[in-house]
Amino acid sequence: MDNALDALMGLRAPEMVYRPRNYWGWLEHITPEEVAWQVDRMADAGLGGYVMHARGGLTIPYAGPQWMDSVRAMIAAGRRRGMTTIVDDEHGWPSGFGAGQVNGLGEAYQLKYLLCEEIPASRADLHDSATLGLWLRNGFAPVADPARLPPDTRLVRVYKKTDPYYVDNMDPMVVRAFIEASYEDYNRAVGSGFGQGIYGVFSDEPQLARYATPWSDTLPALFEARYGYALRERLAEVFYEHGECRALRYDLFRLMQDCFADSYARQIYDWCSRHHLALMGHICLEEHLYGQIRCAAGAMPFYAYMHVPGIDWLCRVPVSNLCVLQMTSAAAQLGRRALSEMFGCAGWGITFEEMKWIAQWQAALGVDDQLQHLGLYSLRGSRKREYPASLFYQQPWFDSFRPYNDYFARVGKLVARSVPEVDVLVLHPMATAWIAYNGQDAQAVDA
Repeated sequence: MDNALDALMGLRAPEMVYRPRNYWGWLEHITPEEVAWQVDRMADAGLGGYVMHARGGLTIPYAGPQWMDSVRAMIAAGRRRGMTTIVDDEHGWPSGFGAGQVNGLGEAYQLKYLLCEEIPASRADLHDSATLGLWLRNGFAPVADPARLPPDTRLVRVYKKTDPYYVDNMDPMVVRAFIEASYEDYNRAVGSGFGQGIYGVFSDEPQLARYATPWSDTLPALFEARYGYALRERLAEVFYEHGECRALRYDLFRLMQDCFADSYARQIYDWCSRHHLALMGHICLEEHLYGQIRCAAGAMPFYAYMHVPGIDWLCRVPVSNLCVLQMTSAAAQLGRRALSEMFGCAGWGITFEEMKWIAQWQAALGVDDQLQHLGLYSLRGSRKREYPASLFYQQPWFDSFRPYNDYFARVGKLVARSVPEVDVLVLHPMATAWIAYNGQDAQAVDA
C-alpha cells in the first residue's frame, strides 16, 4: 500500500464507523451480562458495531424490563468499545406492525391488496364490502346491477383482500401508530441513549404487499384529488389491456410509490432526524422490477428518506447490478453512505473467499457499509436453523475473523470517501414497468 495514501486516508486504522457490522439476532433468554460479553467478542473480531434485532425464539418479553435492561447494557458496552450501536425497530420482520400492536388495532390498520377474477353475473354482489367494481368482460362497461343481467353473463370482478397479520403502510395514520408503538417506546425506555449511545434505527423490509397488487382504502380519494378522475370505476384496467390502461397504471403506481415514501419513510425519517438518529435499512424484493411493483411500487424514491439507504443480498449467488446500483445511485446523489445486508441464507459452509467476492462485487458498485447477516445470540434448539450461517462466536473460525474485517474496514473507508465518476446517465425503467404490469404474470415487465 502506498505510504502517502495510507497517511492521507488513515487506512491502517480506519474509524469504527467504516468497519463491518453484525446483524445481531436477540433470541432466547437475554441478560445484560451476556449482552456485554457478546459485544466484546464482536469488538475483538474487528467488527465496528451491530444492528440488534429481536427474532423468533425469544423467551423474555420483547421490550419488557429485562429486555430494556439488556438494551442499556448493550449501549454501555458499545460505548466502552467505541462501537456503533443500532437497534432494529421491530420484533421480527417486516417492520411496521409494532410486534402486533398496530395490526391489532383493527381492519382499518391492516394490509390490503387487489385481486381480479372472472365470474358469472349470478355470483356477483355489489353489496359485498370487498368488491371494488364489476365490469362486463366483453367491452368492460361498468355494471351497476348484476341482478338485471342474464345469470351466465361473464363479469370481471376486482376486489380487495385484507391481511390481518401486517399493516397498510400507505396510510399515514397507520405509520404514526407504529412510531408510537416502537420508536416512542424505545425513546421512553432509553431516553438520552437515543442519538448518543444509539447511532441509528434499522427498518427491515417494510412493504405495501408481498407477491400481490398493493391497495389502500386511502387511494381513491387521493387519486381523484391528484389526477381529476375516479379510480374505482377503472380498476379493471390494472389487470386488462383496455382503454387508457397504460395511463391509469402509470398514475396509480406513481401515487402508491409516493404514498409509501411519504407515509412510511418520510415520517420515520423526520422522527429520527428530530431525535438525532440515522434511519437505516431496506425494503424487500428490490432485485427486479416486478417484485418492486408488488412490494413497494418503486424503490428509489423511498431511499431519499433514509439517512443510510440499503439493500439485502441473500445466498451465495452473483449479485444483481440493478439491485445494488439503484440504491448506490440514490446514495451518491444524496451524499450518503450505502448499506448492504449480505450473506443471509448462505449456509454453514460459506467460506471467507466466498464472503469476500460477494462483498467486493457490491463495493465495486458503491456499497461502503457492510452488515453481516447473521450473528445469533444463541444456537440452542431450532435457532441454529434460522437463515444460517451464524457468523459469530459459535463458529470455530471466529477468532480468525479480524483480518477479513480489517480488510473491509479499509475498503469501506475508501469507497465512502471516494466520489463516483459517472459517464452515462441511465433513466430507471420503473415507469415503463408500471405500464406493462397486468397483475397476472411477470413476462411483460421482465421483457
